[in-house]
Amino acid sequence: KPGGDNLIAAREVIASAPDGYTLFFTTNGLLSIAPALYAEYPVNTLKDFSYIGSISSYPYIFVTGINEKRNTPKEFIKASKDKAESVSYAIVGNVSLVSGALFTTSLDVKMLPVRYKGNADTVSDLYAERINLGTFAPSFSIPLIESKKLKPLGVTGEKRLAKLPDVPLVSELDPALKDYASSVLTWTAIVAPAGLPADITKKLEGELKNVVFDEHFIKQVQNLGDSVDWKTARETEGRVNREIEVWKKVVKQANLKLQ
Repeated sequence: KPGGDNLIAAREVIASAPDGYTLFFTTNGLLSIAPALYAEYPVNTLKDFSYIGSISSYPYIFVTGINEKRNTPKEFIKASKDKAESVSYAIVGNVSLVSGALFTTSLDVKMLPVRYKGNADTVSDLYAERINLGTFAPSFSIPLIESKKLKPLGVTGEKRLAKLPDVPLVSELDPALKDYASSVLTWTAIVAPAGLPADITKKLEGELKNVVFDEHFIKQVQNLGDSVDWKTARETEGRVNREIEVWKKVVKQANLKLQ
């Protein structure tokens, strides 16, 4: 059920019987980021779903154009500290808006956010040096890095990427970026309608765990540049609860104007 930034699917799940036969594969974009962005978000992700478990996650890679003379994130950070908004970065949707805000507020610098409708236009402008920085998922950015269209600067998350072992973690650059690096991930999960009986939840959680730790599944996930990121039903719900509060603070602190 595509469309509406997953809201069409979410509403259908919420309206379905909690019998274990209707499941929703979704991400933290809907579960924890959207509720923090909008005061009147139509889904209460902590009350409208029963959590089954988390599956996988992927970080984001900081990139710049291949001809950019600056080669490290620290050079961009220094430039931003020397002169406010002297460094521009791409915004594609509200997730990257709040991520960018968390990055700049963590460092107490001002960069210039530039909105784009999609990744393709962003890459063109990075390559042409009309913009300085972008952040993309590994599955999108690694082929462009390998074809020498983009230059990698840093990776979010807590582990370096196997395909880019020499690219540092963002958290290695500055202690102030620890929370940023651990929060700016996309992770996937399975949820069901609220009120799912405990025995059905337990059975589905066990079956999902078996899939997540299957060696063939792990290989396919890694081929995408992602990582297995198993969390139990309770851990996933707790993760959502914590992240909503993190993003609410970012939105308030940065006084973001949301679209």
